[in-house]
Amino acid sequence: MSFLDKKFLGGLAVGFIVFPILLVLGALVVTRVLFADRGKLPAPEMPYEQSVALDWNLTGLDGAVVNLQELASRRPVFINFWATWCPSCVKEMPNIEKLHSMFKNQVVFVCVSNEDVATLKDFALKKNIRMPLYKLYGERPPGLESRAVPATFILSPEGRIKVKHIGAADWADEKVVAYLTTLVGSGGK
Repeated sequence: MSFLDKKFLGGLAVGFIVFPILLVLGALVVTRVLFADRGKLPAPEMPYEQSVALDWNLTGLDGAVVNLQELASRRPVFINFWATWCPSCVKEMPNIEKLHSMFKNQVVFVCVSNEDVATLKDFALKKNIRMPLYKLYGERPPGLESRAVPATFILSPEGRIKVKHIGAADWADEKVVAYLTTLVGSGGK
């Protein structure tokens, strides 16, 4: 019996044909699983409960220092930590802008980045962002920490975290709009 008999060569030929096909099919399956729903942002999970101190100073892009507690003035607060270099942050920004336009008189919107002011102003101008953007100096208050951006928190006027979501989300989703409407109507409780 020879090492290179017909059965061995036939099996080798089939292997050379079948293996690349299986490799390509496997790569397609893995790609589908990893990148499924990549185009659509999920709605955030609600509600969530934790208290945080609202006595925190932020700096607007105009250089004015504002206190979050005074800014909130008995209204719910939407805080988004983000960055211009973060694709997920940039992707969710139009949804946050849309939510801001719906609730700008009832909810305080605070979008915070630690990037330089010139970069933030340029981004706001290019992307037509009208909601307030703030520069982060120092550390986030306890309870608002996150190792990733975007990180979004919805707070009651008393400083209770009602929603905590790490990652991009569709903030203009009907569930979010309904939740904020209820939160505003209940006085944020």
